[in-house]
Amino acid sequence: VASVLGDVRGPERFWDFRGTVWRMTRIDYPIHGVIQAIQASALFRLYDPLVLQRLQDNELRFEKGETPFTMAEMFRNVRDAIWQELAGRQNINSFRRELQRMHLYLLTQLVVKTPVMIPHDAVTLARAGLLKLREQIDENLKTGSLDEYTAAHLQETAAKIDAALKAQIQQSL
Repeated sequence: VASVLGDVRGPERFWDFRGTVWRMTRIDYPIHGVIQAIQASALFRLYDPLVLQRLQDNELRFEKGETPFTMAEMFRNVRDAIWQELAGRQNINSFRRELQRMHLYLLTQLVVKTPVMIPHDAVTLARAGLLKLREQIDENLKTGSLDEYTAAHLQETAAKIDAALKAQIQQSL
């Protein structure tokens, strides 16, 4: 571990003439924060309105018999990859829980707030994805074999999905 993370003695805390040590918020490396930023960057790009529009238009650019990559495939493949622990009824580590929270955030934003320029099919696919996740979460919670972190994460996720779907229904009335 020390070779991967570098010097394990910790950062220097010597005062300099600019007062740097007094402005430090933390002296250790924010591993989870950095990983979360990398994950969020990739997810926000995938669900960018322009990317979703291009995916939708891409389906029209193929000849008969050719198989285009569809927006539905993207939504399904991303969901299945990010939430793969649900299929295997496995515990979820802290890095994956953060990734899943970010994915959930993006799907709920599509369903509840529907950003400008988002294709309507994307909203429909996001809603269907939330319903699929809710179903898988219920199945996993019934097993009773999950660690405390995973069970709490899935309970929170189920509550957020329910709230997002309820908010969407309220908006459409």
